[in-house]
Amino acid sequence: MTAIETQSDSTTLLSKQLQDWSSYHETELQSDERLKRLTVEHSSILLFALSPVQEFIEASRSLRDLWSGSLILSKLVRKVIEKVESLGGLIIYPRKPSRKKASSYPNSETSPETTRKTSPQGMGEIALTPHRFLAVVPDTDADENPTDFDAKCRDAFSEAWLEVSGKVRIHLAERVQSAALARGANASWFQEWDKRWEQQVESCWETRIVTVPLSAQKLPNDLIAQALGGMFFSDRFPELTILKRTATLLELEHADETGRWQILTQLANRLLSAQHPVRYLNRQTPVTLPKLSESTPHKCRMFGSFETIGPDRYTDSKAFWSQLQKNSQLRLKKGEEFCALGLIKRLAPHCEGWQLPTFTDNFRLAAARWLQTKVPVGEGKTKVPNGESNMVTVAEILKKDVSEWDGHWLHVKCLDDQATLDQKEQFEKFQSNLQSIAQKVTTKPPVYYAVLLMDADNCHQRLAGKTLPYLRSERKLVEESQTWSPDIDVDDVLSCRRPLTPTYHMEISERQSQFGKDVVPEVIGQHEGQLIYNGGDEFLALLPVTDVFDAATKIRQRFSEDQYFGYAGTMSAGIAIAHCTTDLRAVLQEARDMMALAKSRGRNFCQVSFSKRSGGTVKTACPWELAPLFRALVAAFRDPDQGNGDVKASDNWLTRLQRDWQTTLQAFDTDDMEVHPAIIARLSQYVSHSDQKTQQRLLKEFQQLRELLPSLNRIDARQSAEAADVLSDFVRLYVATVAPRLQRETYRTVMAAVGQFFDMCDIAVSCAGKESS
Repeated sequence: MTAIETQSDSTTLLSKQLQDWSSYHETELQSDERLKRLTVEHSSILLFALSPVQEFIEASRSLRDLWSGSLILSKLVRKVIEKVESLGGLIIYPRKPSRKKASSYPNSETSPETTRKTSPQGMGEIALTPHRFLAVVPDTDADENPTDFDAKCRDAFSEAWLEVSGKVRIHLAERVQSAALARGANASWFQEWDKRWEQQVESCWETRIVTVPLSAQKLPNDLIAQALGGMFFSDRFPELTILKRTATLLELEHADETGRWQILTQLANRLLSAQHPVRYLNRQTPVTLPKLSESTPHKCRMFGSFETIGPDRYTDSKAFWSQLQKNSQLRLKKGEEFCALGLIKRLAPHCEGWQLPTFTDNFRLAAARWLQTKVPVGEGKTKVPNGESNMVTVAEILKKDVSEWDGHWLHVKCLDDQATLDQKEQFEKFQSNLQSIAQKVTTKPPVYYAVLLMDADNCHQRLAGKTLPYLRSERKLVEESQTWSPDIDVDDVLSCRRPLTPTYHMEISERQSQFGKDVVPEVIGQHEGQLIYNGGDEFLALLPVTDVFDAATKIRQRFSEDQYFGYAGTMSAGIAIAHCTTDLRAVLQEARDMMALAKSRGRNFCQVSFSKRSGGTVKTACPWELAPLFRALVAAFRDPDQGNGDVKASDNWLTRLQRDWQTTLQAFDTDDMEVHPAIIARLSQYVSHSDQKTQQRLLKEFQQLRELLPSLNRIDARQSAEAADVLSDFVRLYVATVAPRLQRETYRTVMAAVGQFFDMCDIAVSCAGKESS
């Protein structure tokens, strides 16, 4: 049987459910003669993975380094995928979004043909290819010669990696030669500057490849079951055994292949996981310890385990890098001394001609909303022909007569001695523009930004066949089962889940890619963020603090609308907020920790962490259903629009409440899930004693939530006109929602939930633009 042939009209519905090898991509297969060589008897599953991924991406000193590292990996893996396709392979995951009718997507009213072909303006190129892929490959080529896909994939990756690193090396060699001829330079500093280049480049990556034959004659089902922890196929996969026996009794074509794709993909993933703990030493570059009389090279400021290029002696190395830092084309700041990998991450976008993002550093991204503030031109508000005020954004004023500027220029008064004359001239013009803005904009540019990490829930289990729909849910199949032979136990068959097939695998992969291409870049771009990588079901982005939660909520809502996947999926999120001077690697690790905490608390959840520059980290739980409450708190503490007569709410009541919480209020513990009246009384007291404008602003924002949060009705919320009463109702609602999630972690769930609510208010104050005391 051809592994990817179209099902005939006479094929029963059950056969389509069990053996739809690739009919979903009928048009693609008919147009490509190479894929017709893919047969079950002479094909294999190929699973490719690259490592280390997170270590390479997150070893960054700026937002641009983070973006560059992710894009480099994406393009390298894409080269391997193209090589597999050129050899006649069919990529199962990740699939490219195809141009299909809108009816191909359940509940979709728009056609994917309208998909954005490029990333949003200012976001640059986006990494869309993950670091692993799954494919079906032929065992032989057109001349019936065996194909060694392991060697072909490794050679393709090495060739692509050496091409990128070679371009950077040539670009760097020209600058090194220019620096050697500069005034005051010593020729000995630049001799053999790249003597460690090849060793570092060749010893960086590990490619892991698993191939599993599709044919049951080459790999029997019972042998797969033993590898996956069972004795026989019937014991390890009882549901698949029932379906396979049913297909045999119904005399369906190729009944022996029923459920085989599902167990083969499980085996391939298990074998790949078994390879990860193994680490191989590069035999071509043996490790030698330096003698006591020799100088030890410095460590890279980006990859701490690698030595920097250039001289070994401390004084010579400092002089070497000081000369390189004077070259503006290398984009090296004072103190940045890199190894070969760090220089590749920094210079590859320039050497390859990639489309760079607008936000090249954390400071500019943190102030993205502030930069979009509109101010009048000139002294007065002159009228333009369309009748609107002549207004321009802060960003347009700052870049006037300035070709390029760094975000930290917003917060410094002068540059260091390492700056070039051109940079100092640009900085003076920038400061002049900044002073003119200070007279029109009273707020200062923010210095906090957010890292958003989101991941779909149970996606891996769905692709493993553990969450697929039951056959009983297919109405037409239930009707068809009435005509089956009496020897078939219909109830047992309909109680089984639909097995994972290549068709379903490719379809869900393609829809993930379509979602990542349609929704994620658009939402992140609307909220002035920078997308780092995007796999459809998982992505990483950096955003301004004021926009991060709105962006996360929109993406989660779109993902749950089942427009792309045919089911209401859920997503979990980890958000880490930090100062722009905080080590980027620490912030990324904090976002991963928040994601892991959200997953451990039942999934479909959001965890937020805020690291204050003054010291300490605040962590809170924010359920998706209470997202309107968080946004209302941020809006209450934020500076209002000019001219509406509102003022922002003060956070003095929160400061006093947190002080009492640390001293006395935690003693009011209860055995049930109700908040102690003493805590509510103290909350009401402090809010009621706040100034009248604070109470009015809080009440205005809270009253708008009653229609958005119908769950307030279950806790007897009163239609009160007092801000203290409304806030007390929200405390009870928050505790009732969060406390069940915390039962696994602490026996004092109510106390923990109340503390999390106060922390959420504290983070809301910070998201509004002020770090509370």
